[in-house]
Amino acid sequence: GAGASDYRLLLDGVFLIDVSSRVSLGANIDFLKEGDNHWFGAALMAKLSLTDCLTAALRGELITDKNLYGVAEESLYEGTVMLGYTLAKHFEVRAEVRADMASAEVFKKGKTPRKNQATGLLGFLAYF
Repeated sequence: GAGASDYRLLLDGVFLIDVSSRVSLGANIDFLKEGDNHWFGAALMAKLSLTDCLTAALRGELITDKNLYGVAEESLYEGTVMLGYTLAKHFEVRAEVRADMASAEVFKKGKTPRKNQATGLLGFLAYF
């Protein structure tokens, strides 16, 4: 198939730092190569504890694909804003708004191809 090769190289790096008791920063970098084709992804994250129960976060990501999965070279980007409220220990309600953008029309609204889309999420989390 496209991108077939006898070898595959995957590099993954995650970096996290607590700047203070209320501010955390993170980064994630991924690189995958098969023969002459490759894929690259990166993310930057920031989290701010506004109060003991209220948290805000930002995230930005990008991915580029050079023929690795049988498609022409494309780039995708996203930005997310999150507001979370801790209800009790290990329980949170969270609202997120996300914007996705692309170098090609990879998203659809109905049957109409588009280069961008916006989505929202309201979720309840239980974690242990």
